[in-house]
Amino acid sequence: MRRARSCCAARYWGQPAASEQWLCAGYVAVEAGGALNMSLAGDGTRRGVIFLKDNGRASPVFGARALGGLNGVIDIRGRPLRRTWSLLARPADSAAASITLLHDPLAMGWAVGDRIALAPTTAGSSGEADARRIAGFGAGNTVTLDAPLSHARSDARQRRAAIGGGGHRTVNELACGESGIVHGAKCIAVLNGVA
Repeated sequence: MRRARSCCAARYWGQPAASEQWLCAGYVAVEAGGALNMSLAGDGTRRGVIFLKDNGRASPVFGARALGGLNGVIDIRGRPLRRTWSLLARPADSAAASITLLHDPLAMGWAVGDRIALAPTTAGSSGEADARRIAGFGAGNTVTLDAPLSHARSDARQRRAAIGGGGHRTVNELACGESGIVHGAKCIAVLNGVA
């Protein structure tokens, strides 16, 4: 595992031959002429984790707990997915062990073991996201979760209940904070693998 208090102006970071790649930092800022390369493409056995830790460090451009590029290249690749996010088809109560999506998770390329993050649906939320792993699939676009939800979620009629399974398109996990709960971190200017 590679740990850093912060990464700033790195010329190149990557471990293309490693079966498991970790980058732990307070922030990652890829600046002009620099590159971040995390390629996990292949047979699906490779794993990558970018862990943004609240360690008191902050980028002057992006702030604390951020991943961003400023005229640098961010190239993060993994298993291809047809779709990396969806919306809830119906509300989900707190303590729900499954959710129902608007889109077919199997057709999107999601798999058992994938990590998903359910965004908050209340206005002015203070980071009530739920990160869970997919335990299984059921009829009608149902996704069974590895643990019950901590917070209730509204459905797509309110257009606020986004579920991101896209961690596998780019990296296997984007963990933020000491506990790995996804809240408060920023991923800035990453579009199609190039910042």
